[in-house]
Amino acid sequence: MKRNLSDFRYTMRNCARVESVISSQVMEVSKTILTQVRDVVSLFLLGGYGRGEGSVIIRPEGIVPLGDYDFLVISNFPHTAPPEAYVSGLESLQREFRLQYPIGVDGIWKFRLPFVDKRIYWYEAKFGGKILFGDERVLNLIPIYSGKDIALNEVFSLIFNRLTGMLKRFNPNFLDCNITEKQREHLIFQSVKGILACGESLLLFNGKYHFSYQKRCEIFCKSFQTDFGKWMLIDPSLKKDYAKATHFKLEPAFDMYDDAVKLWFKAKEHLLHTAAFSLNTTMLRSNVPTKKLKICEKLEDFPVFFQHRSKPQVLDFLIFNRRALKHLKSFNGFLPKRSSFSDIVRASLFYLALALHENGDVDQELLDGALFAVSKIIPAAKKIAMEKDLIRKWQKARNIIFYAWTLCRH
Repeated sequence: MKRNLSDFRYTMRNCARVESVISSQVMEVSKTILTQVRDVVSLFLLGGYGRGEGSVIIRPEGIVPLGDYDFLVISNFPHTAPPEAYVSGLESLQREFRLQYPIGVDGIWKFRLPFVDKRIYWYEAKFGGKILFGDERVLNLIPIYSGKDIALNEVFSLIFNRLTGMLKRFNPNFLDCNITEKQREHLIFQSVKGILACGESLLLFNGKYHFSYQKRCEIFCKSFQTDFGKWMLIDPSLKKDYAKATHFKLEPAFDMYDDAVKLWFKAKEHLLHTAAFSLNTTMLRSNVPTKKLKICEKLEDFPVFFQHRSKPQVLDFLIFNRRALKHLKSFNGFLPKRSSFSDIVRASLFYLALALHENGDVDQELLDGALFAVSKIIPAAKKIAMEKDLIRKWQKARNIIFYAWTLCRH
């Protein structure tokens, strides 16, 4: 059963022209997917556009969607393979629509839905997905019934995914020279996503996570002082910055932020504090006796505490080594560790982010900590430690940590 996509609302803007453009683009991608994927049970639009909260910039040359289009295809087993690998033509549509980020198509066989992990992705798909084709009741098979059901380890996945996105877009040279308008916009967009991840993480810990940006902001701002009283001392500006970031996400205007670089460092600070708070909350909720419990009191101590609480994971180890064997042609150095490989990379990302200061200085000790952590699984990282120029060393460290990130299971 096909839906009339022109009847849907994709953004918070009260603009028929915007809705018409988004609707036509979603329809075009939907046709491409349905043409190429066999035996489709249902097709859903996820993310902000699926919830009617998509980000759009109106420019003289036309309407530019800021976020990415995320689609979920549910097909019958065993007639089709997962569709991500063979939906062609999406790159040309991305260029045609001037999308800032790639069109995403995820696929799953219907019989697997009752067994999916309790992740943010599946919660938002179930309660915030927009049906484009087929039976929308199929999502009732997902074993998640509210935001309280989301696994708390999702917090660290969310934080470090956003931190990675921010680090990818930043160049230390931005501190010494003017950045282009395109660089500025990418920096603002990723920083906003980072700030939003902080509030979302706190709501996850509090059991109050909601699929809607607007509703999350209402809940967070209303309960911030009562639920996170100590946060007023740790990171007092988060509430205000989260509300502003939500406003930008719903009705973006880049002139809301005067200094993109300053915003990036502010968002980084929020994320690092949220990561430390989340780690301490996790440990406090563990079964460790209070007298024996040690918590992370300084940001620079986070990677050590984080790796200490991490446990090896067989699937994590196998996926990393399979990808490493494919790209590096060797298992050399990839022996089992006391921490999961993904958490080792997260610890190195934390060090990397903490090492760079807004005045352009790089903390060599923290940077060496990042390289030491990642060298446990990528031995070649040890060579970078000999670099004398700290800015160049930071950039090289970022490259090899990102490479390790691509090999991990997130």
